[in-house]
Amino acid sequence: MFSVDICNNGLEAYITLHFLPDEYKDNPEELIKAIKSALKEANVNYGIIEEVLHSELPLNTPILIAKGKPPVHGTDSVVKMYQVPEPKPCIVDNGRVNYYDLNLIHHVKTGDWLGERIDPTPGTPGIDIHGNEIKPDEGILYPLIFDQHSVTQVRLEGKDVLYSLKNGAVHYVGDTIAVYDVLEIKGDVNFNTGNIDFDGYVNIKGTVEDNFIVKATKDVEISGVYGIGGVNLIESTEGSIYIRGGVAGKNKAKIKCKGNLYAKFIADAEVICEGSVYVGFYIR
Repeated sequence: MFSVDICNNGLEAYITLHFLPDEYKDNPEELIKAIKSALKEANVNYGIIEEVLHSELPLNTPILIAKGKPPVHGTDSVVKMYQVPEPKPCIVDNGRVNYYDLNLIHHVKTGDWLGERIDPTPGTPGIDIHGNEIKPDEGILYPLIFDQHSVTQVRLEGKDVLYSLKNGAVHYVGDTIAVYDVLEIKGDVNFNTGNIDFDGYVNIKGTVEDNFIVKATKDVEISGVYGIGGVNLIESTEGSIYIRGGVAGKNKAKIKCKGNLYAKFIADAEVICEGSVYVGFYIR
């Protein structure tokens, strides 16, 4: 008389009434008992839809009679990190003066936010029509990759947060975030400072006077509006160089970098660059 079909990995049961004996036509309560008996024989004991039992059952038509509770799968952890944009030269024309500006070094201070990871959720179990628990998929815990000498991880409510351990410049080595030392020269490189040879980033607010040397392992930024002239050497062994005011090299300046070189103009200088050279106006 009845057939019970289990579908959707035990989350749904359908009943089909193939024929209706005379004794059930005028006795709906007995029909309901017969349906429940058929469900019990099929081990369907959870999620039975009572209103279906009290409604008219068409012949030879599968009808959803029981529905389980699907599990709610966990959500993966959410990772947000400090963004270091790719340096891109930008020329802005205000009708009178062209500016060629670039922020190459990204400064942070001790305690500044560098990233965070919100915890994954475990999910909520479900129940199939047989009454069995269905375990949910737990969310994935993605790693936080950072340099433990310059970045610290702090546990807060529901998340792990990365903070800088020192003043410096943010830099990624592959997927690892780190903070490197920055040497900041507020004026010019001259007889007051001597030549510069620094393991890290160098940020010079003024210029580099003729015959002086500036060497750094990371990026070098010379932001004075007048640029540089006949310097001996400006070199970055691992990074890029930005010279806001351009290079008037006097046939003796040498610029050398592993990454890219950004300048307003370059004249009468030797350039050795393993990356790309971006120039705002001209190379001569």
